[in-house]
Amino acid sequence: MSGICGVIGLDGRQFTTADLAGVREALRPLGQSEGCWEGMAGGCGVAIGATVSQWTPEDAFEDQPFWLADGTLGIVTDMRIDNRPELIAQLGLTGASNLPDSAIALAAYECWGEGFLDRMIGAFALAIVDRRRGGVLLARDHEGDRRLVVHECPEVVSFASNALALARFEGVGHELDMRWATEILALAYDTQLTPVPGVRWLPRATAAWIDARRLREWRWWDPDPHDIDELDQREHADRLRSSLDESVSRMLREIFEWATTMAARARVFVVHRPETDCTLDPVCSAVEELLERQPPGRVAV
Repeated sequence: MSGICGVIGLDGRQFTTADLAGVREALRPLGQSEGCWEGMAGGCGVAIGATVSQWTPEDAFEDQPFWLADGTLGIVTDMRIDNRPELIAQLGLTGASNLPDSAIALAAYECWGEGFLDRMIGAFALAIVDRRRGGVLLARDHEGDRRLVVHECPEVVSFASNALALARFEGVGHELDMRWATEILALAYDTQLTPVPGVRWLPRATAAWIDARRLREWRWWDPDPHDIDELDQREHADRLRSSLDESVSRMLREIFEWATTMAARARVFVVHRPETDCTLDPVCSAVEELLERQPPGRVAV
């Protein structure tokens, strides 16, 4: 996974990338390349940074922060888009093999606005600087697979991929949040608390828009648990197998250890039931294909 960070001054105060130096240093082990930007978005002073790792073939083309040519929209993100072909076709993008996920996400935002989140499938935590609207959009994926934490104080919002990294930002603090420690000991994991007081998780499937007026937060994906397809046992098994096949095949873009591990987990999860004729063959084939594609010197676990 990559690391991202940033700070937004709602009162117009200007921040520089030097203000993020400590946070960026803490995130540096997460990637092989890094970049940063500072400037204004409407009435907000903004500084952002990214440390990018390479897990998919397209990650080799990442250069974050990524900006549109006119400099009005920019993005830092920790991301893996699983429906790349569909989005590329819908957006009419060219040069698909050289397009990093950040470029696709930013093109989707330019086309559909905040509604682009409903169209993306995958794992992501992102921050988009929108100099047209004058603010910054933060968002996390459906399941909160990629991390993003937020700290708010009067007229300043800061964010990062890691709470301990964000503690390096001036004004955040370094003490242990004993409420978080209590929740961990009580096995209460579904909470917004982090080890650092005042730093909270941006919840999964949640977005936040920050401009000079306020921070507005909402759930962009909130499925109805009572909306259930009535299927017989065979149909349920077929649907499960098809979903797992598609999920694993898309995850194989992360071509090294992590994808192999997830494929192996999926292999263990599917249970053979003779009455449904549900076999492990598709997942096993996917694992074998991945092992054959391992580059020299990389060992799948």
